[in-house]
Amino acid sequence: VYGRLADAESRRIFSALLNFRLSRNISYMEGFVDAQDRQYFEPFLNLQTENEVFVDAGCFDGYTSEEFIKRCPDYSAIHILEPEPSNMEKVKDRLGKYHNIYYHLYGASNRSQTLRFSSGGSASSISDEGNLQIKVDRIDELVKGPFSFLKMDIEGAEIAALEGTARSIELYHPRLAIAVYHKADDLWRIPKLVLSLRNDYELYL
Repeated sequence: VYGRLADAESRRIFSALLNFRLSRNISYMEGFVDAQDRQYFEPFLNLQTENEVFVDAGCFDGYTSEEFIKRCPDYSAIHILEPEPSNMEKVKDRLGKYHNIYYHLYGASNRSQTLRFSSGGSASSISDEGNLQIKVDRIDELVKGPFSFLKMDIEGAEIAALEGTARSIELYHPRLAIAVYHKADDLWRIPKLVLSLRNDYELYL
Protein backbone atom coordinates (compact mmCIF):
# COMPACT_ATOMS: atom_id res chain seq x y z
CA VAL A 1 0.00 0.00 0.00
CA TYR A 2 2.80 2.41 0.89
CA GLY A 3 4.27 1.98 -2.59
CA ARG A 4 0.92 2.68 -4.23
CA LEU A 5 0.18 5.90 -2.33
CA ALA A 6 -0.01 8.77 -4.80
CA ASP A 7 1.84 11.55 -2.98
CA ALA A 8 4.47 12.25 -0.34
CA GLU A 9 1.90 13.57 2.15
CA SER A 10 -0.05 10.31 2.07
CA ARG A 11 3.16 8.33 2.61
CA ARG A 12 4.12 10.60 5.52
CA ILE A 13 0.73 10.09 7.16
CA PHE A 14 0.83 6.33 6.59
CA SER A 15 4.27 6.10 8.22
CA ALA A 16 3.27 8.34 11.13
CA LEU A 17 0.15 6.29 11.86
CA LEU A 18 1.99 2.97 11.81
CA ASN A 19 4.84 4.31 13.95
CA PHE A 20 2.40 5.74 16.48
CA ARG A 21 0.47 2.48 16.68
CA LEU A 22 3.65 0.47 17.17
CA SER A 23 5.36 2.78 19.65
CA ARG A 24 2.53 4.79 21.28
CA ASN A 25 4.90 7.76 20.96
CA ILE A 26 2.55 10.74 20.68
CA SER A 27 5.13 12.81 18.82
CA TYR A 28 4.20 10.93 15.64
CA MET A 29 0.78 12.61 15.83
CA GLU A 30 2.16 16.14 15.67
CA GLY A 31 0.40 18.12 12.97
CA PHE A 32 -2.74 15.96 12.93
CA VAL A 33 -5.99 17.88 13.41
CA ASP A 34 -9.69 17.15 13.82
CA ALA A 35 -11.14 18.50 10.56
CA GLN A 36 -14.56 16.91 10.29
CA ASP A 37 -15.88 19.55 7.89
CA ARG A 38 -13.36 18.56 5.20
CA GLN A 39 -12.24 15.03 6.08
CA TYR A 40 -14.12 13.50 3.14
CA PHE A 41 -13.53 16.38 0.70
CA GLU A 42 -9.81 16.64 0.15
CA PRO A 43 -8.68 18.55 -2.99
CA PHE A 44 -7.31 15.40 -4.66
CA LEU A 45 -10.89 14.16 -5.09
CA ASN A 46 -11.42 16.87 -7.69
CA LEU A 47 -15.14 17.14 -6.99
CA GLN A 48 -17.18 19.14 -9.47
CA THR A 49 -19.65 21.85 -8.49
CA GLU A 50 -22.31 20.30 -10.71
CA ASN A 51 -23.69 16.91 -11.75
CA GLU A 52 -22.15 14.85 -8.96
CA VAL A 53 -24.16 11.87 -7.64
CA PHE A 54 -23.17 11.32 -4.00
CA VAL A 55 -23.71 8.20 -1.88
CA ASP A 56 -23.41 8.93 1.84
CA ALA A 57 -23.03 5.53 3.53
CA GLY A 58 -23.24 5.96 7.28
CA CYS A 59 -24.93 9.34 7.10
CA PHE A 60 -25.60 9.68 10.86
CA ASP A 61 -27.16 13.17 11.16
CA GLY A 62 -26.71 14.52 7.61
CA TYR A 63 -23.71 16.73 8.39
CA THR A 64 -21.48 15.21 5.71
CA SER A 65 -24.15 15.48 3.03
CA GLU A 66 -24.64 19.12 3.92
CA GLU A 67 -20.88 19.69 3.58
CA PHE A 68 -21.05 17.96 0.18
CA ILE A 69 -23.84 20.31 -0.92
CA LYS A 70 -21.73 23.34 0.03
CA ARG A 71 -18.99 22.13 -2.30
CA CYS A 72 -21.18 20.71 -5.07
CA PRO A 73 -24.30 22.91 -5.03
CA ASP A 74 -25.49 21.84 -8.47
CA TYR A 75 -25.33 18.12 -7.73
CA SER A 76 -27.61 15.68 -9.56
CA ALA A 77 -28.60 13.44 -6.63
CA ILE A 78 -27.71 12.33 -3.12
CA HIS A 79 -28.37 8.85 -1.75
CA ILE A 80 -28.53 8.60 2.03
CA LEU A 81 -27.82 5.25 3.68
CA GLU A 82 -28.61 5.31 7.38
CA PRO A 83 -30.04 2.24 9.16
CA GLU A 84 -31.10 3.83 12.45
CA PRO A 85 -34.64 5.29 12.29
CA SER A 86 -34.01 8.08 14.83
CA ASN A 87 -30.94 9.21 12.91
CA MET A 88 -32.84 9.10 9.64
CA GLU A 89 -35.47 11.45 11.04
CA LYS A 90 -32.72 13.92 11.97
CA VAL A 91 -31.28 13.61 8.47
CA LYS A 92 -34.64 14.32 6.86
CA ASP A 93 -35.14 17.37 9.10
CA ARG A 94 -31.69 18.66 8.23
CA LEU A 95 -31.79 18.02 4.49
CA GLY A 96 -35.49 18.48 3.83
CA LYS A 97 -34.99 21.80 2.03
CA TYR A 98 -32.70 20.25 -0.60
CA HIS A 99 -33.73 18.53 -3.82
CA ASN A 100 -33.14 15.08 -5.32
CA ILE A 101 -32.27 13.32 -2.09
CA TYR A 102 -33.12 9.64 -1.80
CA TYR A 103 -33.38 8.13 1.68
CA HIS A 104 -32.52 4.47 2.24
CA LEU A 105 -33.24 3.14 5.74
CA TYR A 106 -30.50 0.57 5.33
CA GLY A 107 -26.93 -0.10 6.27
CA ALA A 108 -24.42 -1.13 3.62
CA SER A 109 -23.16 -4.71 3.49
CA ASN A 110 -22.41 -7.57 1.09
CA ARG A 111 -25.86 -9.19 1.24
CA SER A 112 -29.43 -8.51 2.24
CA GLN A 113 -30.14 -9.41 5.85
CA THR A 114 -31.41 -8.18 9.21
CA LEU A 115 -28.80 -7.58 11.91
CA ARG A 116 -28.57 -6.45 15.52
CA PHE A 117 -27.34 -2.89 15.93
CA SER A 118 -25.97 -0.99 18.93
CA SER A 119 -27.30 2.55 18.90
CA GLY A 120 -24.60 4.95 20.03
CA GLY A 121 -24.83 8.18 18.06
CA SER A 122 -21.96 8.62 15.62
CA ALA A 123 -20.35 5.43 16.98
CA SER A 124 -23.35 3.16 16.36
CA SER A 125 -22.34 -0.22 14.98
CA ILE A 126 -23.43 -3.75 14.14
CA SER A 127 -23.28 -5.95 17.24
CA ASP A 128 -24.78 -9.28 18.32
CA GLU A 129 -25.74 -7.55 21.57
CA GLY A 130 -27.35 -4.61 19.81
CA ASN A 131 -30.52 -2.94 21.05
CA LEU A 132 -32.04 -2.51 17.57
CA GLN A 133 -32.70 -4.57 14.49
CA ILE A 134 -31.66 -3.01 11.19
CA LYS A 135 -31.77 -3.96 7.54
CA VAL A 136 -28.62 -4.04 5.45
CA ASP A 137 -28.13 -4.63 1.74
CA ARG A 138 -25.66 -4.16 -1.09
CA ILE A 139 -25.16 -0.65 -2.43
CA ASP A 140 -25.25 -2.32 -5.85
CA GLU A 141 -28.92 -3.11 -5.14
CA LEU A 142 -29.94 -0.01 -3.19
CA VAL A 143 -28.57 2.65 -5.57
CA LYS A 144 -29.92 2.24 -9.06
CA GLY A 145 -27.76 3.75 -11.77
CA PRO A 146 -24.32 5.34 -11.78
CA PHE A 147 -22.88 7.49 -9.01
CA SER A 148 -19.72 9.58 -9.00
CA PHE A 149 -18.73 9.80 -5.32
CA LEU A 150 -19.06 7.38 -2.41
CA LYS A 151 -18.27 8.28 1.19
CA MET A 152 -18.26 5.38 3.65
CA ASP A 153 -17.73 5.59 7.40
CA ILE A 154 -19.61 2.70 8.98
CA GLU A 155 -17.75 1.73 12.14
CA GLY A 156 -15.74 -1.24 10.89
CA ALA A 157 -18.19 -2.69 8.35
CA GLU A 158 -16.43 -1.10 5.38
CA ILE A 159 -14.97 -4.31 3.91
CA ALA A 160 -18.36 -6.04 3.63
CA ALA A 161 -19.96 -2.85 2.30
CA LEU A 162 -17.29 -2.48 -0.39
CA GLU A 163 -17.83 -6.10 -1.39
CA GLY A 164 -21.47 -5.16 -1.86
CA THR A 165 -20.45 -2.23 -4.06
CA ALA A 166 -18.11 -4.22 -6.32
CA ARG A 167 -20.29 -4.04 -9.43
CA SER A 168 -20.75 -0.27 -9.17
CA ILE A 169 -17.05 0.31 -8.55
CA GLU A 170 -16.16 -1.80 -11.58
CA LEU A 171 -18.74 -0.15 -13.84
CA TYR A 172 -18.73 3.49 -12.72
CA HIS A 173 -15.29 4.08 -11.15
CA PRO A 174 -16.69 6.50 -8.53
CA ARG A 175 -14.42 8.55 -6.30
CA LEU A 176 -14.14 6.79 -2.95
CA ALA A 177 -13.69 8.36 0.48
CA ILE A 178 -13.49 5.35 2.78
CA ALA A 179 -12.72 5.41 6.51
CA VAL A 180 -9.74 3.15 7.29
CA TYR A 181 -9.35 3.75 11.03
CA HIS A 182 -11.82 1.38 12.67
CA LYS A 183 -9.75 -1.81 12.50
CA ALA A 184 -5.97 -2.11 12.61
CA ASP A 185 -5.72 -3.84 9.24
CA ASP A 186 -8.15 -1.53 7.40
CA LEU A 187 -5.13 0.55 6.34
CA TRP A 188 -4.11 -2.18 3.91
CA ARG A 189 -7.13 -4.48 3.54
CA ILE A 190 -9.40 -1.75 2.18
CA PRO A 191 -6.94 -0.50 -0.49
CA LYS A 192 -6.16 -4.09 -1.44
CA LEU A 193 -9.86 -4.83 -1.93
CA VAL A 194 -10.49 -1.69 -3.99
CA LEU A 195 -7.47 -2.35 -6.21
CA SER A 196 -8.63 -5.92 -6.76
CA LEU A 197 -11.83 -4.49 -8.27
CA ARG A 198 -10.14 -1.79 -10.35
CA ASN A 199 -6.40 -1.34 -10.50
CA ASP A 200 -6.61 2.22 -11.88
CA TYR A 201 -7.42 3.99 -8.61
CA GLU A 202 -4.97 6.50 -7.18
CA LEU A 203 -4.58 6.07 -3.42
CA TYR A 204 -4.41 8.92 -0.92
CA LEU A 205 -4.52 8.88 2.85
